[in-house]
Amino acid sequence: MKVIIDSREKHPLIFPDLLVWNPPGKRKRTFKIETEVLRIDEGDYFIAGYDHTVCVERKADIRELTGNFSRRDWSRFRRAFERFCRGTRFPILFIEELPSTWWTNDTSLEIGQTMDKLFHLLIAYDVQLLWGGRRVTTVAARRRLGEIVLRAMLARLDHEGVL
Repeated sequence: MKVIIDSREKHPLIFPDLLVWNPPGKRKRTFKIETEVLRIDEGDYFIAGYDHTVCVERKADIRELTGNFSRRDWSRFRRAFERFCRGTRFPILFIEELPSTWWTNDTSLEIGQTMDKLFHLLIAYDVQLLWGGRRVTTVAARRRLGEIVLRAMLARLDHEGVL
């Protein structure tokens, strides 16, 4: 199984070499995982051959989302997000940082407004939301986040009966 990673990812997730997958009610399977870095037009991650079924867009944190929702970036972001949603049947938005970490002493962030826009977009385009935890930089932690994303994609493919 090969995971395709967008070449424009500044801090890409890392994926395990082997994944033992044990879906409910089915036999356990072990997948050898390979990765390939390519320019992706829609999203940041997908499993080769299934990009039109499930694809993941990754956002690091509230600062990135707030920047995307700003007047300066909104038009570009909205077009890219619409293209992402049109390009796959089951889009997943993965946000590395939990919302509980968003409230800081930095009052310049429009957290409520960002969340309002985020949830409206998710509902309008029927996008699944997946939270990571806290923003991490170590290889081991980025590998755990990669595993979370991979398992979410596998679950969707299994649910759709294409895996």
